[in-house]
Amino acid sequence: MTQRQLNKEDQLWVEQQLTVYEEMLQHYLNTSNDYGPETIDIIFEKALPEVDNKAIEAQTVASAIGCAMGEGLKRQLGFEWVIVSDNFGTDLALINHSTTWTAFPISSVWKRLESKETGFVSAIFQSFKTM
Repeated sequence: MTQRQLNKEDQLWVEQQLTVYEEMLQHYLNTSNDYGPETIDIIFEKALPEVDNKAIEAQTVASAIGCAMGEGLKRQLGFEWVIVSDNFGTDLALINHSTTWTAFPISSVWKRLESKETGFVSAIFQSFKTM
């Protein structure tokens, strides 16, 4: 597995996804700048029916919620955005240098879009806090 820091294009893409998340925060909760796991869980749960009825694209939700989750890990638990490449491909991820933990938030959201599982962001944050 190799990793590199985000380049300017990667950073811009993450910022664009966080802007979409901020729009979702405003739309669903009439608030802003909240990257707490409980809030991200609420936004995901509120977006699920809109994905099902095609009012919002699944890719939009996966990217925006995934980047919000990653930004929360960065702000609250000291993770750093990176690009990771391995035998399975290349993906946006976060690492915690002091623990060597790696998180793949967009992939995590995609799995939950398929399974309709909610409450997972809080569970993931909690597992990182207790490791």
